Formats: sequence, structure tokens, C-alpha cells
Amino acid sequence: MSKADTTRSATDIDRIVGQRIKQRREELRFSQDRLATGLGISCQQLQKYERGINRVSASRLIELCRLLSASPDYFFEGIDLGAPAVGGATTAGAGADRPSESALALVARNPDVVQLIEAFVAIRSPDMRRKLIEMTSILGRDSAA
Repeated sequence: MSKADTTRSATDIDRIVGQRIKQRREELRFSQDRLATGLGISCQQLQKYERGINRVSASRLIELCRLLSASPDYFFEGIDLGAPAVGGATTAGAGADRPSESALALVARNPDVVQLIEAFVAIRSPDMRRKLIEMTSILGRDSAA
């Protein structure tokens, strides 16, 4: 098996996310150098993200959300998240299952949520993650009552 067979190539979704990174950077009038410096990467690496050549990890996407003052849904808006990524992205039709806009807006408005996500991702044990989700759900229900 050749190296090309074992590495995953970028998908249409990776290219769309990259285009959205570039679009938001330009909306804010950030230079590539400014954003790359904020991310702690080279301009060349940022260009690869923007062209969809390299995939953006979840933790890097959260950092981009912070630096670009954008919610995660900004990068995926209109993409059918239920479609397989290998075959390419399709835009979501009316009524497509998507995360609620209010939940995604909450992430964008509340830095505590981003911290919580980062801490959650750092937990290696799936059992601990499940217990944390259960506990958080209970606390949320109790505080709403």
C-alpha cells in the first residue's frame, strides 16, 4: 500500500471551510500574517487551510472561531452535515437536520463554552466524558427548574 493510499485527502468540505476562513479573515481585514501569527503557524500553513489542502482540526477551528469572532456554524453553514464527506459536500436543503442555531450562537457569545469544549476534548476517557455529559445535563435541568 502506497503512502497515497494511507493518507486521507482533503474533501469538498475541507475546501469550503478553508474558503470561509479566508472570507472571514478578509471581512475583518486581517492579513494572512496577522492570523497566522495569532494561530502560531506559518503563513504557508494558513494558505493550505484556506485552500482546503490541509484539514483544520477541531481544536484549531475553535481557535479560529475565537480569533475571527465567528461561531463554528459559520464555517459549516449550508453544508449538509449528514452527507458523507468522502463523496463531497452538498448544501443543506430545507428541513435538514442541523445543530440548533441558538446552541451554536451560544458558543460564539460565551467564552466559557469554548473553555468547556477545550477541557472536554482534553478528557481521554470516553467513560469520563459520558459521565460529564450526564452531570452537566442534570445540573442544567436543575437550574432551569
